[in-house]
Amino acid sequence: MDPRDLLPPLRRSARGWSGPQPWYAVDARSAAALRRRAAAAALLAVAAAHLAPSGATPAPAAAAVAAPARPAPAPLDDARFAAVLTSYGLEPEGRSTRAQRAGLSAVLAHFPRAQRRDAVRVAWCESRLDPAAVGRNRDGTSDVGLFQFNDGGTLQHYVGSTARALDPDASARAARAYVRERGWRPWTCGEIVGAV
Repeated sequence: MDPRDLLPPLRRSARGWSGPQPWYAVDARSAAALRRRAAAAALLAVAAAHLAPSGATPAPAAAAVAAPARPAPAPLDDARFAAVLTSYGLEPEGRSTRAQRAGLSAVLAHFPRAQRRDAVRVAWCESRLDPAAVGRNRDGTSDVGLFQFNDGGTLQHYVGSTARALDPDASARAARAYVRERGWRPWTCGEIVGAV
């Protein structure tokens, strides 16, 4: 299989040429993402067959790339929300909203156990775990979503769009990728809560 078969062809339209979207603008469930995963599975199976000792049968491709199933997080009620915040040294402010509970669930689902304390504390400091939070800056930019990605460039690079930044799962995934690359230092709240 030629790797170029995985990319959609360039097309000419009235507005000019169009081609594949950048990696951060493609939804993980899109047809292109599914094709890439299928191609990766096929390549892994071929590589395993070439590297296996003679006479051995290779494992099926799906078994070679199947990620361990992560159980869906249990829905949080108000008491559990308060208990989780308290366990991380935070003080809940009255009753939680459905959006705050969704934000906390996303943080707990997308960050590894070792980083959850810092992730929850930074998200609480930045947005009070509200995925729809928008903060305005003096320079005219806005900080959007659960982890307050700045729309001056960081948001577009890591999340893709403002609409995706308002989705708690997309925001938590993007924050995890950002932390993997740069740590907690870019967030002002990273220093405030002691994550840096």
